[in-house]
Amino acid sequence: MVSEEEADPDDPCGVLPNTDITEIQEDNFEDGNYKDDLVGRKVTALYENAWFTGTIVYFNRELKEYKVDYADKTSNYLSYHDFDGVEVSLAPNCRQ
Repeated sequence: MVSEEEADPDDPCGVLPNTDITEIQEDNFEDGNYKDDLVGRKVTALYENAWFTGTIVYFNRELKEYKVDYADKTSNYLSYHDFDGVEVSLAPNCRQ
């Protein structure tokens, strides 16, 4: 590993960025709330240059985020504040 003093200023790879991560959060099964009001709702989200449609699987109480499984077999986590109605929106709730 190269120290900052020894690093070549013309070599951008010589100095590592600050990678001091104090805590990595994990999605633990016991933190999932499958009875949250948004569970089962359809989501449409814009990622980079494509729209994706998925379903909210559960709300993680520790992460404070919803797990969304998309139709292309990928998944992501969204916070309540991500649902802005522009880049991330919920389909109308048809439950009576």
